[in-house]
Amino acid sequence: VCVKLSSNGSEPVTMQWVKWHPRGNLVLDGSEGASVWMWNADNSAFLNTFFGHASAVTCGDFTPDGKTICTGFDDASLRIWNPRTGESNHVVKGHFYHSEGLTCLTITADLSLVLTGSKDGSVHIVNIATKKVLIISSIIVSFFFLNFDISPRCSA
Repeated sequence: VCVKLSSNGSEPVTMQWVKWHPRGNLVLDGSEGASVWMWNADNSAFLNTFFGHASAVTCGDFTPDGKTICTGFDDASLRIWNPRTGESNHVVKGHFYHSEGLTCLTITADLSLVLTGSKDGSVHIVNIATKKVLIISSIIVSFFFLNFDISPRCSA
């Protein structure tokens, strides 16, 4: 399903993905317009916008406790956010990380790691607390991609 949002006659923005908060009352969505929006699903109230990239937000999710948000971007970066303040706690990009846009991510149940996949065919693990990147060998990449939850993308 592809949803386009617009307000007050502005150009519509295509949502790339949507995720529920672990408690179910909040919705997080990423757009091709380089922003992430958070809504209260109970009353349709807008709560926060997360800015900081110049490219499409291609994937994202809450940590299982709902206290952190991780988002991936088409500029090959990962951001770690505070959902209450909308502040970016850390950006992972550059040497030793993906060379092309992120396509998917998943967060471990113990809140410690985020696994990211990219258009460049690589998979990386990032420790959320230390922000350190672990590189996965190409032999393991095939195994991890079998377990990724890849959502259909919106078409133009």
